Amino acid sequence: MKKNTDQFDKVFQKKIDRLKKSKCGGLMLYLPLGDPTLKKSLKLAEKYVEAGVDFIEVGIPTDDPFMDSDFIKKTMSRALKNENDYNKYFKALAKFKRDHSKTPIVVLIYNHLIKYIGIDTFIEKCHKSGVEGIILIGKGDLESTSKKLKEKELFVVRYIPHHLPKQEVKKAKSAEGFIYFQAKPESKEKHPETKTLKDCIDYLKSELDVPIFCGVGISNQRDVKNVIESGADAAIIGSSVLKERDNESKMINKIKDLKKASCLDL
Repeated sequence: MKKNTDQFDKVFQKKIDRLKKSKCGGLMLYLPLGDPTLKKSLKLAEKYVEAGVDFIEVGIPTDDPFMDSDFIKKTMSRALKNENDYNKYFKALAKFKRDHSKTPIVVLIYNHLIKYIGIDTFIEKCHKSGVEGIILIGKGDLESTSKKLKEKELFVVRYIPHHLPKQEVKKAKSAEGFIYFQAKPESKEKHPETKTLKDCIDYLKSELDVPIFCGVGISNQRDVKNVIESGADAAIIGSSVLKERDNESKMINKIKDLKKASCLDL
């Protein structure tokens, strides 16, 4: 099954263009699909959009999320405990996209889960549900999976660590959509020619011709402002917003403040 022509480019690029015209960076939030239930996670996604979120990174739960934090692992465990039928996960995404067609969705999924679902089935479900791109993580032959996804017009987001390994930057030259760049180093290891986040982003923009989204360690207004001031096109935030979801008004206010911080002229 073939996706609608250039669906990813149209939805995603229109959003990027609108952000540039408004002189704002983008805000992407992580959504743990199915936690605690599919219905409640869809309501959370709606709150994201109402509060000003530009892009949503949707985590598809797996029983072996070995690369994720304990917090995210627990969200996936709760989701699968309540629903383990992946058909229903993609139906939920399709419902969201029908209501919010202008909000780009990027799915974060483990390679072994795609193998379990079956890559052809996975691709078909992505097309039907309106997914714009894939953040592929895990073990196994990621390049082979990425190639098959791209052949069927699903675009795979490239992740680049903070120390900018040459091989990863080289692979990213063929990237479409955006680059997911690690904004804060987990160790003291740094690229020899970069000292600041701005140095890193300037280097990436000199090498690559796709938007740069910064995540990992981004949790507050100061972080978002630093990311956008440094030249990134968007900031990606995960657990810091999710931890506020039991207090809806507090969460919404936090999202609005984060979005405000992405607009440097305000």
